[in-house]
Amino acid sequence: MLGLSHCERKHLLFLRQKKTLELFVERGAISHIQYEALLRDLCQRMGEVA
Repeated sequence: MLGLSHCERKHLLFLRQKKTLELFVERGAISHIQYEALLRDLCQRMGEVA
């Protein structure tokens, strides 16, 4: 993480959180509909585009 800009660190955090949501869906912890809603919310809060 050293040498990365704030934007780059924020994007990496987004990718890790998105991967966590994907794992939740794969393991049945959340439904695909919940995944889509959570991902949409994550994108809005972090200013990302999925």
